[in-house]
Amino acid sequence: EYCGKKLKEKHADHILPLQEYSDNHYDNIAIVCASCNCSKSNKDLLNWADEKKIILSKHISNHYYYLKRLKGQNL
Repeated sequence: EYCGKKLKEKHADHILPLQEYSDNHYDNIAIVCASCNCSKSNKDLLNWADEKKIILSKHISNHYYYLKRLKGQNL
């Protein structure tokens, strides 16, 4: 979850955008609400959260950085 709302309808979101990173591995998937999934679309997670004024959980933030390091991205 990104926004912390109770999930009525579950959507799968790619933490690192699929179109940019081509990774459909389960490590790159987060279960989120429909609103977050639709508004994030193919945006970078941290940029999107900043735009939306969403404070991501420490777990999600840490996992994002883990995936970036795994992909060899410069932070």
